[in-house]
Amino acid sequence: MNLPDTITDHRKNWKWTLMVQGTVWKCTGYNSILHQAVAFLTIVFLLACSGEAAEPDTVVPRSAWSVVAPDETLLKKKPNGRIRYISIHQTETPFPDTVDDIRRLRGIQNWHQTNSAGPKWGDIAYHYLVASDGRIFQGRDPKYAASSGTVYLTQAQWEAAPLNKNGQTTASKPDVSKPGASEGHLTISVIGSFNDQLPSEVMRRNLAKFVALKLKEHQLTIDDVYFHREIACWTDCPGQELYDWFRGVSRELRARGPGMNWIKKELAVLTGGN
Repeated sequence: MNLPDTITDHRKNWKWTLMVQGTVWKCTGYNSILHQAVAFLTIVFLLACSGEAAEPDTVVPRSAWSVVAPDETLLKKKPNGRIRYISIHQTETPFPDTVDDIRRLRGIQNWHQTNSAGPKWGDIAYHYLVASDGRIFQGRDPKYAASSGTVYLTQAQWEAAPLNKNGQTTASKPDVSKPGASEGHLTISVIGSFNDQLPSEVMRRNLAKFVALKLKEHQLTIDDVYFHREIACWTDCPGQELYDWFRGVSRELRARGPGMNWIKKELAVLTGGN
């Protein structure tokens, strides 16, 4: 639901203008406290109904959250090439969280990039991240392949291995000393842990919209969307609840549960039904 710029009640001949994006509301023409109260409650109702916490086609740039530059020397060792898949992940951090999203992003980046006890991947591992309020944050430059504590399979490997009852690949675990096949993946990670709970509705809605946008941008289809557990061994990422929301109870490769149907609907809107 989109908020109108101007709403007029012709019966009472009073009008207000809402400038929501600028967070300035100008109310004029009120002749009683009652009218002002009604106006205020109407504004609150419209805002509640709108549910537009963030628009997924507006990505929060790195400059808004990152204070550490990526290590280009490391990143250049693994170019991403043409985007062929969208893969969905979770950060496995607390949800709900006790810290704000930007502090959490910086903590994840620090672990991925500089922590002496953790991996050194040159930057935050994911290309985009979905925050608790539905905002989409820019992460690693998509021209560089994603990093992971798991080893990505090739498509031939994951296609040949059936999924187990939880939707995880049954392929033999590759040699962890080798870099894996993360090239060609555009990775989107949802901030939180979702084995026992789902992300909020606004997070799921904006995730589905953003995936559809990226499918269109890279000329991919809904069958090019995968989940970390399907393409890498020994991981429950992106969490059982979130995975089931996307794939449904069948937990089969390319199955379409509610989440995949959301993506399909959004993609149809973007492509005119094609």
